[in-house]
Amino acid sequence: MKKLILISIILCIGASLAFAQSGSDNIGSQWDIYLHVPYYIGIHTDNDDLGSGLDYAFLVPEVNWHYYFGSDLLHLGVGADLFTLILESMAMPSVAVESFMGPLVLNARVSGGAFFFFGLINDFGTASLFFPEASVAYRFGEKKTFGVGTSIKLMVAPDVADVDNFAYIGTVYARWTL
Repeated sequence: MKKLILISIILCIGASLAFAQSGSDNIGSQWDIYLHVPYYIGIHTDNDDLGSGLDYAFLVPEVNWHYYFGSDLLHLGVGADLFTLILESMAMPSVAVESFMGPLVLNARVSGGAFFFFGLINDFGTASLFFPEASVAYRFGEKKTFGVGTSIKLMVAPDVADVDNFAYIGTVYARWTL
């Protein structure tokens, strides 16, 4: 079953690249490369909010692919997220909603449910673990393919804790859209 899911993901990505659309409407296949720098991290529980700013900066590279549908104002995309933390990388399916308001980009994503790990650990698994994210970015240039922004990413595990208990991380980032 795991091999079938992995093969399906690879075929979907390949098909989307073959039928990728181009144009100013930003509908179709889209790759985004992020360089996140976390600045605040914490855990929210029923009784407490344990969060603090980070004393040091480190980069968290992330690559996202989505195939977007919708109108010129609001796009709904399905795809995959991949990010790396030092020696371990993780890929997972993702659903995104994106809206362009001139140079501003508002983005909301939920990823998770199935995970492919590679690096020190090579494994594929499923879990009730989800990563909702909300971000805003300002795009520069004539083609508006580069932007800087900020995001908040949550880690929610409904099987382990209820929705009131979650971990979170705030980042600033640079984003390149291909």
